[in-house]
Amino acid sequence: MIGQLTIVAAALFLPESHTPDKRAAHRAHLAKISKQSIYAMLVTTGNRLLLFQYVLHSACVSSITYIFPLWAGDHLG
Repeated sequence: MIGQLTIVAAALFLPESHTPDKRAAHRAHLAKISKQSIYAMLVTTGNRLLLFQYVLHSACVSSITYIFPLWAGDHLG
């Protein structure tokens, strides 16, 4: 009940944070970005390191999952 009241109060009393101009600029920006390649997006946003970390982490977890039983079987006989 309290949660529903807070949603209604927020809708009624809080001002809109985005003006129509900001919304139009954001739509234009999204349209421009969607035409770029994924690599170009990674270069412009600087997320190449994040992608590299994700790929490296996934490869390491997969390797550990596969290699650990083999190592444990060899080590324990």
